[in-house]
Amino acid sequence: MIPRPFDPDDEPAEEMDMADEVAYADTGRPWGARAIRHPSHAATRAHFAANPLPVQQDRRSA
Repeated sequence: MIPRPFDPDDEPAEEMDMADEVAYADTGRPWGARAIRHPSHAATRAHFAANPLPVQQDRRSA
């Protein structure tokens, strides 16, 4: 028997735990969008302000 390749659509979606549900209901934003604004990430925000990520180049031929 040949195994089928992994298909993420076959997997059931993970349910949010109670803390995530309450936080999402309170703020309307997912956890990842809120985490970067936490005071513990101030150094990360300062680093990205001083060293922004490079902009993707448009590589299409003219």
